[in-house]
This record gives sequence, C-alpha cells and structure tokens, in this order.
Amino acid sequence: MSSLSLSEIETLAQNHARDDGFNLISGGGLVITNWVYRRLVAARPWDDFNITDSTLSTEENVGVYAWLVGPVFTDVRAIRVQDWEDADEFKLIVPVRSMQTWNKKRREPNGFPEVYRRYIGVNGLEVIEFRPTPSIGGQTIEIEGIVEPMELLSANDSTDFKLKGIDEAFALILAGFYLAKKGTQARATQLFGMAAEQIRANTGKEISAKELGELITD
Repeated sequence: MSSLSLSEIETLAQNHARDDGFNLISGGGLVITNWVYRRLVAARPWDDFNITDSTLSTEENVGVYAWLVGPVFTDVRAIRVQDWEDADEFKLIVPVRSMQTWNKKRREPNGFPEVYRRYIGVNGLEVIEFRPTPSIGGQTIEIEGIVEPMELLSANDSTDFKLKGIDEAFALILAGFYLAKKGTQARATQLFGMAAEQIRANTGKEISAKELGELITD
C-alpha cells in the first residue's frame, strides 16, 4: 500500500508550490484532490487498480444478473466463467459484437455462455446478460478490469498506489494543477515534467509533461 498519508502528500505539494496555504485535505481542496486523483488513475492502466472480482456466480437457467454494486469498473478487461464441462476451468466470455449475433444466441439452447452484453435493465439498474443462458448454477464469474479509486476522505487516508514514488508524483501533479490555475504556468509545466519522470522511473510508463498538463488542467 501507499507509504504516504494525504497529509504528507499535502506537505510535499505545498513545498513544490512554494505555498504553505495550499489546502488538499478539507472542503474544496479535498474535492479537487479527489478529482485530480481520478484523472491520474484514468490516464494509464495502473496495475494498482487492476482487480478481479469473483462475487457473482451463475444460476441455473438464468441469463441476466445485476451488475456489481461494489468497485466501479472504468475498463472491463476480461470476463470469465468456470466451465463445468472442462474441470471448472475458467473460460473467456467475449462481449457480443452485433445485435444480429446477440439475437441468434438467444435462440440457442441453454448451455455454457459464449458472449455477454451489459445494459440498463427495466428497473433502471445496470445488468449483465449471458448467452446462451447458463444451464448450470454455482459456477464462479470472474470480472477483471481497472476500477475507479476509492475517494480520499481525510488527512490520514492514503492512495491505493503501491509505490511511494507515485505518491510523490501525485504531490507534484497537485502542485502543478494549483499553480496552473493561479497562472504560474512555467513552474506548473516544470512540476508536470518532474511528475512524468517520476512515473517513468517507478513504473516504466511513458507520459509527457504536456500530456499530464492537458489531462489535469483541461
């Protein structure tokens, strides 16, 4: 887990911005902190936010299931279901490519699902439907993907970044955002460049100062 608390990140950001009054942990400052946090996580497919959820399972002759109410997936990378005809090995289920295929699968007998579709159900809630309809219950459904970060609520909270170096980059980005909004663009660009280098050094992920600036300040 992250080594730095939000309070410590604020101290670093204040130092980078050269402004001890820069607030990240209460009121409007906390709102902005969480907004920048979400934008940063959305910028790259961070391994830190890649999870596999296995709370759903098939029900006999049931094709439609309520979508997860827990983590908010921003990018579903894979959905797998245990194949009861192959020693419960997990098999990849692909998103349906066309309504023609979807309607065709509806006419097939119940069995092991091949495709899925997510949509808003009649009750206004999101669902996932498999076709063919699973004919066996109790088989685990795995959903893997990138999730939205949990909201930071207080000075003692920490991010879900696993590396301290990324927390330090986060502090640089927050300071850059603050200065860009104040019109101190040269220093903001410098901080975005330092953050980009910090991210590259810690993860190997390439992102430029320009990309960071546009992502955070647009």
